Amino acid sequence: MIYDPNPWAFWLLAAMAVGCALAVVRARKLFHAALALVGTLFAVAGLYGLLQAWFLAAVQVLVYVGAIAIMILFAIMLTHNMMKPDLKTLTTQPWTAAALCLMLLAILLGGTLNSTWQTAPNTTLSSTWTPKCGFQVAEAIPSVQALGFRLLDPFTLPFEMVSVLILVSLIGALVLAHRNPAPLEASEGREDKAP
Repeated sequence: MIYDPNPWAFWLLAAMAVGCALAVVRARKLFHAALALVGTLFAVAGLYGLLQAWFLAAVQVLVYVGAIAIMILFAIMLTHNMMKPDLKTLTTQPWTAAALCLMLLAILLGGTLNSTWQTAPNTTLSSTWTPKCGFQVAEAIPSVQALGFRLLDPFTLPFEMVSVLILVSLIGALVLAHRNPAPLEASEGREDKAP
């Protein structure tokens, strides 16, 4: 069965991805750029879902949105200098950057439009179909749930322990970053005055 995604959903998600990506590079504040990056990653996950690549969509949300983007937000919140309201990003050579972006777009479009793309037959992938590279296609795992069981079932306890350890280290870093350094400076001053 050939899956035909809804074109309106595709164009909506594509517009969201491009719009949020433009907001990432045009945002004046770093925190707003990070939030726009989260929107871009969610839109790409939606595009994966339209293609019925459920595992890629789940990994996109869990790894990129749930881990990397949150780590970026933590890094922004932990660095006080970047959160100043008067700090603005200035581009000194916008025309050079625009020309380089257009050149890259021309190269990518030229490579995409002038390539011959080999596709699988109009049936589901099986181990009998051999692509041009000569490798056999592995037998497909039927669902994301089965793939998750194969990946995590033997290692559930270590996986959860590592996730708790990472959470504790993030909270500890946040507490240490926001601790008041005044008592430490006062104690150092008393040590200097001691005879």
